Amino acid sequence: MSESWRPVVAALADDDVRVVYSRLVLGEGIEDAMGGVPAKKRERVLRSLRNAGLVANVENSGASVAAAPFAGILAASPVQKAEGVEKFLKDGRIDRYPMGAAERHALLLHVAEHAFRPGEELSEAQVNERLRVFTDDHVTARRYLVDVGILERTRSGTSYALSPQRAEPIVTE
Repeated sequence: MSESWRPVVAALADDDVRVVYSRLVLGEGIEDAMGGVPAKKRERVLRSLRNAGLVANVENSGASVAAAPFAGILAASPVQKAEGVEKFLKDGRIDRYPMGAAERHALLLHVAEHAFRPGEELSEAQVNERLRVFTDDHVTARRYLVDVGILERTRSGTSYALSPQRAEPIVTE
């Protein structure tokens, strides 16, 4: 993986560099952009901007702001499109439920496999607590898990357990 982003991020991590760069982007001349930077730091700021490829043609009257570093970074690190259940998760939490029954079932299986262990019986409060790791709407998640047969109420009706038939998707469409 390319690390072309490092010099750009390193340059923009510096407060003085970031302020001067933003002023240049907004069209100020180099002298105006450097206005708040102490004289002894100006050369360092310009060197950082040049080394990162953020500016070119620095002259007394101005500097050319370059878009190339950003285009290069994006080209070197294309966005990977999530596949499978990952496309319905954000930071490991349910972002949305799939419309299709098979994908919804796969997402619910993913949650169940990470939240519950075969053979354990849990109270409703315990189920809710485990589902909160995956969603703020634990009630809907629990209902979906029960509706598709992944999670079932025990005979007594006071607790929940994984269903032995949970691996088979239930198609309702």
